[in-house]
Amino acid sequence: AYRWRTAEPMASYLATVAVGRFVTEESVTPDGIRLFTAVDPESAAASEDVLARIPAVLKWSAGKFGPYPFSSAGAIVERTGDSAYALETQNRPVFPGPPDTALLVHELAHQWFGNSVTPATWRDMWLNEGFATYAEWLWVADHEDVPVEESFQEAYESDANWAFPPADPPTAAELSEPPVYGRGAMAVHRVRLAMDDDRAFFALVEGWTKAHRHANASTGDFTAYVEEETGRDLTELWDAWLYGRSRPPLEG
Repeated sequence: AYRWRTAEPMASYLATVAVGRFVTEESVTPDGIRLFTAVDPESAAASEDVLARIPAVLKWSAGKFGPYPFSSAGAIVERTGDSAYALETQNRPVFPGPPDTALLVHELAHQWFGNSVTPATWRDMWLNEGFATYAEWLWVADHEDVPVEESFQEAYESDANWAFPPADPPTAAELSEPPVYGRGAMAVHRVRLAMDDDRAFFALVEGWTKAHRHANASTGDFTAYVEEETGRDLTELWDAWLYGRSRPPLEG
């Protein structure tokens, strides 16, 4: 018999088992986080440079979102074509072939948003994907000189992001559609703009990950938290960016 235990709580959908031939590596980040990567031999050479950035991405993420919520991290990289999508499985996100940096940033951000702060229901999935997408915007702003406002504008102009409200997907089939990601990230940015204080905004985000660390949280929990912390009624923001069925104007 074999038993496996995790050091921290884990939602059942975040467990994974990988079976196959892998090139494995173990190490420890300068911050003391244990790393384990398992890469299909066919993907090893093309994955090496990006996976080497895991410690840097984790450190950068902790500076934005608060301390890394788990005791280990890493990645599983499959052979290209074995699966069709990446998944934020806890501590070891799975990639369908060699990832680029943007995808690595996205899946590692999920360790905070989705894995530690887990959605109360599937309708709350935008809390996972919106923040992970926003992490991509923050990364390219800090490392590639692409302003967050530019990423926001690109998402705003994409018709695909307006198919339905991110906090009210019509069916389970839409949980992985663009509005949950792009419009979810737009909602996060609108909170930042409403606060008009970057230090306060990132303190709020870090406070959110701390308040619901290793727990479930709903959209209602998030909106109530933001309003309590800011002391503001943001009903119009939520109605427009989370629940509205048409593209709101950018003025105001």
